[in-house]
Amino acid sequence: MSKYLITGVQGFVGRYFVEYLLSHEPEAKIFGVDIAQTCDMPIAYHSVDLNNAIQTEQIIQSTIPDYILHLASISSVGQSWQNPALCFKNNTDIMLNILEAVRKQNLKTRILSIGSSEEYGEYASQEMPLKETYKLNPLNPYAVAKVSQEMLCKVYTVLDVDVVMTRSFNHIGPRQSDRFVVPSFIKQLVTISQGKQEVMSVGNIEVARDFTDVRDVVAAYYAILHRGKSGEVYNVCSGTSHKLSEIIKTAENILGIKADIRVDETRLRPNDVMLICGDNTRLKQELAWYPKYHLEQTIKDIVTYWQGQTMAKDKKINLLFDATHLASHLKDNSGSGIYKTMFNILDELCKRKSFSVQLYCEDSRKKALLEGLRNTPSEIRHLKIFSGNNWAFFDIYLSPMFMIPNCIAHQTTIQKYLILYDIIPYLYDNYFENHGNDWFFNMFNSLNFNDFYFMISKSTQNDFIEYNHHILKENSEVIPLACNKIFRPTAQGLKKVLKKYHLPENKKYVFSLCTLEPRKNLLRSVRTFIQFIRKNNIDDMVFILGGGNWPTFISKLEKELNDLGEYKNKIIRAGYVADEDLPILYSNAEWFVYTSQYEGFGLPPLEAMSCGCPVIISNNSSLPEVVGDAGIMIDWDSDEQHIKAYEKYYFDKKIRNDMAQKGFERSKQFSWKKTVDIIEETMLKRLNTSSKNDIRLEKKNKVNLLIDANLLANMYNKNCTRSGIFFVVYNVLVFLSKQPNINVFLSVDDNLLASVKKIVLSDNNLKKLPFAFEADYSNIDAYLSTHTDIPDAILKYGNIRTYKIVYDFTGCVIPDKMFSTKLENHLRALWCTKLFCISQSTKNDYLKFVPQIDKNKLQVIPLGTDKRFYKRSNKEIYRLKSSLNIKDSYILSVCNLAPHKNLMTAIDAFVNFLKKNKIDNLSYVLVGNIPPHYQEEFNQKLYTLGEYKHKIILTGYLDDDDLPILYSGAEWFVFPSLYEGFGLPILEAMSCACPVICSNTSSMPEIVGNAGLLVSPTDSGDFVKAYEKMYTSTKFRNRCQQMSISQSKKFSWSDMAEIVSSTILNDARSISCDIPIVLHTDNNYVEPTIVTITSLLVNKYKNTNYKIYVLGNKLTEKNKKLFSKIKKVTVIDHVSQFNKFEGTHKHVSSTDLFKFDLPLVFSQYDKILYLDVDMIIQHDLSELYQLDLKNNYVAAVKDMAGMVGGKHHIRCNLKNYFNAGMMLLNLKKMRDDKISQQLIDYKLHKDMSQDALNVVFKEKVVYLSPQYNYMAPNFELYSEKEIKDFYNLNDVDYRYMRLNAHIVHLTNRKKPWKYKTVWGSSLWAKYYYLSVLKSKRLIYSDEMDILEHKFFGWSQNEVKKENIKKFYFFGIPIFSSRQGTKKNGDIKLKHYFCGLPYFVKEKANFKKIYKFLGLSRTKYKNILRKTFSFSKQSLTSSDIKGLSKPEKWGRWSDGKTVDMKIKLPTDKGDLRCCFVLKPFLNEKIKQQIVSVSINDKFIVDWIFELGKPSPKTEFIIPKSLLKKSGKTFFSFKIKNPVSPWELGLAEDRRNLGIGFISLQITPAIVNETSLQKWWKKVKAKILPKPPVDYAPAFQALSKELIGLKGLVESLQKEIKTLENEQVMTQKMLVDEKTLLQKKRRF
Repeated sequence: MSKYLITGVQGFVGRYFVEYLLSHEPEAKIFGVDIAQTCDMPIAYHSVDLNNAIQTEQIIQSTIPDYILHLASISSVGQSWQNPALCFKNNTDIMLNILEAVRKQNLKTRILSIGSSEEYGEYASQEMPLKETYKLNPLNPYAVAKVSQEMLCKVYTVLDVDVVMTRSFNHIGPRQSDRFVVPSFIKQLVTISQGKQEVMSVGNIEVARDFTDVRDVVAAYYAILHRGKSGEVYNVCSGTSHKLSEIIKTAENILGIKADIRVDETRLRPNDVMLICGDNTRLKQELAWYPKYHLEQTIKDIVTYWQGQTMAKDKKINLLFDATHLASHLKDNSGSGIYKTMFNILDELCKRKSFSVQLYCEDSRKKALLEGLRNTPSEIRHLKIFSGNNWAFFDIYLSPMFMIPNCIAHQTTIQKYLILYDIIPYLYDNYFENHGNDWFFNMFNSLNFNDFYFMISKSTQNDFIEYNHHILKENSEVIPLACNKIFRPTAQGLKKVLKKYHLPENKKYVFSLCTLEPRKNLLRSVRTFIQFIRKNNIDDMVFILGGGNWPTFISKLEKELNDLGEYKNKIIRAGYVADEDLPILYSNAEWFVYTSQYEGFGLPPLEAMSCGCPVIISNNSSLPEVVGDAGIMIDWDSDEQHIKAYEKYYFDKKIRNDMAQKGFERSKQFSWKKTVDIIEETMLKRLNTSSKNDIRLEKKNKVNLLIDANLLANMYNKNCTRSGIFFVVYNVLVFLSKQPNINVFLSVDDNLLASVKKIVLSDNNLKKLPFAFEADYSNIDAYLSTHTDIPDAILKYGNIRTYKIVYDFTGCVIPDKMFSTKLENHLRALWCTKLFCISQSTKNDYLKFVPQIDKNKLQVIPLGTDKRFYKRSNKEIYRLKSSLNIKDSYILSVCNLAPHKNLMTAIDAFVNFLKKNKIDNLSYVLVGNIPPHYQEEFNQKLYTLGEYKHKIILTGYLDDDDLPILYSGAEWFVFPSLYEGFGLPILEAMSCACPVICSNTSSMPEIVGNAGLLVSPTDSGDFVKAYEKMYTSTKFRNRCQQMSISQSKKFSWSDMAEIVSSTILNDARSISCDIPIVLHTDNNYVEPTIVTITSLLVNKYKNTNYKIYVLGNKLTEKNKKLFSKIKKVTVIDHVSQFNKFEGTHKHVSSTDLFKFDLPLVFSQYDKILYLDVDMIIQHDLSELYQLDLKNNYVAAVKDMAGMVGGKHHIRCNLKNYFNAGMMLLNLKKMRDDKISQQLIDYKLHKDMSQDALNVVFKEKVVYLSPQYNYMAPNFELYSEKEIKDFYNLNDVDYRYMRLNAHIVHLTNRKKPWKYKTVWGSSLWAKYYYLSVLKSKRLIYSDEMDILEHKFFGWSQNEVKKENIKKFYFFGIPIFSSRQGTKKNGDIKLKHYFCGLPYFVKEKANFKKIYKFLGLSRTKYKNILRKTFSFSKQSLTSSDIKGLSKPEKWGRWSDGKTVDMKIKLPTDKGDLRCCFVLKPFLNEKIKQQIVSVSINDKFIVDWIFELGKPSPKTEFIIPKSLLKKSGKTFFSFKIKNPVSPWELGLAEDRRNLGIGFISLQITPAIVNETSLQKWWKKVKAKILPKPPVDYAPAFQALSKELIGLKGLVESLQKEIKTLENEQVMTQKMLVDEKTLLQKKRRF
């Protein structure tokens, strides 16, 4: 653990450095020193005056730091002019005190002294950037003080004080004081944008400085402290300079303002340096530090900071309200209670001054929402519907119903709120099966710790807390609902309403309002009402049911009504009742009935009470919260209580009136104002707290552990399925759930979910444990399998650690069909993070049967016993013996009575023991079930015992509570098993003070120790002797009893849980070392690189720390910005030291050579992981990185395709050959052996860099499992057997590789980011849409091909045995032909033009179709574009001279002259010739000059120079220069051809000058036709859209522009006329001649 002492810790940089340490080295001990008395940071703080040498020495002596970061100083040039003496005192003097204190105490402390760029003084612009070697020329007191501080440090390095120094250039960032220039300017601009200031005051804004983000600065300081060379000075800078005016302009653009800027002379400095720019080369090369923050991002962050600091107090909160559900009901103002809730909350929010509300709505419902808003009398109608993606504008998002949309869920700056109503669909199966409730389950599964939830009742809050582990009291609040103001007592309009709904006018009525469905308990309400009036002979009362209905429920209700006979007319269905009519029905009802099974709130009772109507409700869920004591509450399922409630209201008018009055008064406690008051108060409070988006209280510092709980389904089974493993699972769940740092979640298969759920809810130890489903797996840290294999769904998540409990190897030791646990099951567990063995014996068996297992993965977790296993009283024993009809004393065995339990040996020995000793008062009790397949054999063996058969008592399965009593009463316990993984019954018996006789094999000696007798399980005589010893020696038996209790105390479930939890916690919390991973790319492969990095980060463990480096080859600023959006990625602009060889060989490129530079570029690392950019990483790679390479250069995977198909190993004279796409490189050994030069030497003479690596590394390679480089596209070429044989894989390893390879290598020739139909495209797309590229839609090349084809051309397919051809013109099938077969075998042709049938004598002449359409296909498709590729035989050898043989890329010139003869068109005017060339240039040949002539006339000179941009290699050939025949002679004269052999670069003796790659000839001027222009317009409009259903878009455009619609209509009219006149005959409707005439006319 390192110790850091930071002076000036409360300063701008000091605070950022502390934050950096806390995140990158959390175990470090941090001491802070400053002059302030207090400190708010989590460090050991001391208030010290460093100008006092004694205090300085004392603080260093008391802390003995490993590192001192000296930041305390006056760092302002302006202040130094005002008080120069103070500046020297606080810079030079303090530094001297620190140096002396370290020297005197002879400490090995490293000191980092912070200097300044001001030390350089003024240099001319052409001398920039400033390097560390430049002469210092300080021009102000601050600079002089810093120079003296630096000189002082260099003096002390001679005295063995370890000091490194910086010259830090201007650093800026959020939280910097406005005493400094940049924050001062930005603060002024922010206040101007807020209307608080009019003029901006500045000094000299034309000075340019090198600005670096403070977050990059502290990273540089950390790197210098740890890896800097003692006595050296490092520039800390960005390497680029910017004028202050540029900073102001950038901030103005961010704020969207234009400031009035005025110069304040007091801000001008004397001797101000106009330009300062630093050189950070030393920092980059020696310490691999690179700035991550662009200046624009830094300024944006500073603007945001000052906006927060200067925010006006009266600023409104921008709230986005999800109105998606409102859109369906606003128009007619109808809907359920949920609709009324969201409408009234929104209406009240609009009245609040705190909020500025906008509406969010799904695109498909926006039109309906707009129409609804127009018809709404409320203030809601004025609200704006948000469109766009400027989410940063909003502070809060409130969804009154649906899950938070993905587009908002990912916005970390927005607080998200959701209103939750009830969990009805979760509790009731008829809701679960209804797909209309999918919205609920989507919402339920999306709940998380970070968002906040409003519950409409305490009951709802409790339910969500119980059934969803993400809901806590800390992230939820109750908001009781209310009813509208229209609900008040009224007596007017009753007759009109009764008539409107066809209700009787002369009857009193009871009212109920709800959706007619099962949960509302209406059948009981109706049935008991009839019983009530029948019992009391009441004829003047009816029951009115109001509300919509479920069709499936109505049939049940109709049946119930039909069964009522003459009372059927007492129940009247009013149907849907309009809101304006409800107060009248409520007010005039005798009472209101609402005895629902479950409610989230229950608005109808509140509405009834508001209208002065007495209510009867059920006493469950939320209803008591709403009604309180203002109504009669009954059990929903009690007929008797229903009838009594009716009678109480009917016969006692006083009670009815009292309840009506109470209800009316209670209803006043509820109002929408109070509801929104709670919402407003909660939102404002949370906006003002620091934990704005972090309510993950329960998750903090905890590990989320998912445990396989399927075996809980056997809890109530009284058979062999409820074995010892079940008890292990149960106790693992119980005791792990009590561990303070683990959150336990249950994983259950769908088919067992219902039964396990009931068991969990009924068990006090388990009922609080939440279930987790696949949608939750992204939040899971670890998975524990308690019995079965790790599920595939878990294996998909590479960032979930997997654990498994291993019980035994019975299936390997005792081969038997009944054992499902074969060796294959254990092999499948090899890939788990850890395996928990229930005994040392099981661990030994694992090492024996699976020797390839890493023994460090095996952890022993001895089991325990429940608290109920203890010595019981004689009274309990007597009672149980009587119930089981056990008359004698007895010995006991408890187990599954299967063959391997070896009970027949124990029984035979028992019978022999009885015979030998003539004992008649002892029985043998066997507890357990006999497996069905063994039952007959077991019974036959018992039958052979003859007269002793009655001494064997079979009890079958016993309840858990009876077992301790039976153990306690036994004379001794026998456990003769042939093999056990643990032997839980032995431990249970010992806990009950029962002596034990057991086998001396496997795990049993571990459990018994010295507390019992161990015998050979196959020797009957051993058992007899043991029985005799137990029977005859009371003293020995008593000793065994005492020792059994003592031995049993060594085992406990809590100890087992502690081992499991500590193992899992240690794995989750242990901070792995930095894992350096490097990829190299250029601008063509940026997207694949980002996707590879995304897969790396998505699938890593939370405590794995990747250091990802991207070596970029001339990356654009745009692409660098993309990488900057990814955390923990460092982009290095790399130039290979071997780039001078580029161009000397067809496969030598600078990017290709990057991997040869790795040992030197990453000199700070001894080992590094290299990855190609066409990979998907599906698992954490920390285990791979920890591999010991020993004396090898690399760890990699054999290349099967290269060895089997390409024979690369034979070509390279090697035994094996690896694929270089994934390499774990031993950089230290590569540096020691100078491998880089060997690689490049080989590369210059051979084609592939992979060959170079294989040949140079020779056999010093560690070959890995193919799961680390799964080249699936290559593997598709081979059979499963071939792959297994090549890699020496077993079935399990092969299946695991196919299912869950750690690294997938997309070796396709057609890459999945270009082609949708190739292998791996869906996998690649998955991570593409998780990356920073997700907003950009993927467009595949193969989709574009299909699109072009459908746009213009032919398609052919088989439909119902007919060959169909269609000609597409701009997406419309203009012409089609169908070729079928007649009954007589003749070919039948049918042709259609624009959908109209016509016949022709022969096959369609397609050229005529083009002609008819006014098109020339060649003119349309090839305006004029001739392309010649020099890598192919496009030109015959007689046409060209002076070029060498074709290579894959093209041809080299060989000599001083190249001649070509090419035939060109003469009717196209002037022609443009565009050559693609590459010159032969290197350090020895720095220039090539090429003279071009056409038909002996000079055209142009091209000059190619090393390190400079190439000239444009194109020219115009005038038409006048072309011959009539078109034959054109090209001549190229090359000035400096030379051979690589002469230069000593290679064996190539050709005189190389220019490489010819391709030539393209097009017209100099292309007159686009209107059709071509239209094609461009259509293409631009259509192609960016998803490739689905293009035809309608094309059809609309084409009909509008070429009048095709008119053509079709004209043809249809003429053909109809011809049909009416009966001109068309069966032989021929229209002959070809007539048809052509019609075509011309149209």
